[in-house]
Amino acid sequence: MRRRIPGIWPLLGLIAVGVAATLGVDLDITKRFIASAEIRIGIKALALLLSAGSGLYSYLRSEWRHSESSKKQEKREAMALLEATLTSSIQNLFIGELLHTIRANLMVVSGNELQMLAGSNMLVFPDFKVRLRRGQGCAGAAWEQAEGSAISDFWRPVVATSTDLTPRRQRDTWHLTEEQVRLTAHILWIVSIPLFTRSHGQLAFLGVLNFDGVHQQLRHADRLSRADFLGQCAAVGERVAEVVSTSGSPLFGEIDPGARNR
Repeated sequence: MRRRIPGIWPLLGLIAVGVAATLGVDLDITKRFIASAEIRIGIKALALLLSAGSGLYSYLRSEWRHSESSKKQEKREAMALLEATLTSSIQNLFIGELLHTIRANLMVVSGNELQMLAGSNMLVFPDFKVRLRRGQGCAGAAWEQAEGSAISDFWRPVVATSTDLTPRRQRDTWHLTEEQVRLTAHILWIVSIPLFTRSHGQLAFLGVLNFDGVHQQLRHADRLSRADFLGQCAAVGERVAEVVSTSGSPLFGEIDPGARNR
């Protein structure tokens, strides 16, 4: 539905008054009631200003529309860069795997939940809009760890393999609801990496970067338990956080950081 121009009718009324006053101030009948030339000049100046309101309004509206269009374009470009970074991260971390079976997404804090901000290979799956509370699911566990663990452990990726993702363990260990269990039944493994932004020497929780597998298990499943691979995941997480941070307001308008500083 097309939005109405705010305040257009009062503005048109003022313009009409301005035009009428401009025309009337020079009439002989007007001079009978307003003898002072200075007052008539003041009224005419005010009338001209009012009648010029349409041009001023058009200019301001044009500037507003240009500003809104620029903001939307900036957001699209920032989102495209983030999605390209996620896709590239899959390619660099999972060499030797079937890349079309691996997904990536970034979840950020919205209120008291994590919600997906961007993803790669996510749109066709039913869990695209799943939200997770703190401590819920692998991503929620990474969020909880980021806020509550010791300084040596808060950054570590949280990993779940197929044995960790049975329906029973999803309910009992990961605290998922029945609906969340149903929507995520296709996931075979998960790596969740807590992300942080750095400001004035402190780290603030930004969100969680998730990689997971669908359709079939990894050819090199042992990588999920290797310290070097998890270190690479953390390094990729730093890069993703950097992309989000340097994008500034276009992406931060979608983010509500909710964790403590370190």
